[in-house]
Amino acid sequence: MILLNEREISEIKTHGERTYPNECCGLLIGRFDESGRKTVVEIFSIENAREEAARHNRSLITPQDLMRGERYAR
Repeated sequence: MILLNEREISEIKTHGERTYPNECCGLLIGRFDESGRKTVVEIFSIENAREEAARHNRSLITPQDLMRGERYAR
């Protein structure tokens, strides 16, 4: 299970609305608690790198953007 609070849910919705009608993408940054539950503490929005004609139903995160997100999460 992944736990999200209202702030993170709102950020996801805002990102989706901003990129509509195209697919949006990003990373959920969080931590595991002692019982193993995953808690999201931040949303890292990423621009959809898929070619323009396919962005309406496909998304792509480039390796560079993934690495940037992983570095940010540290």
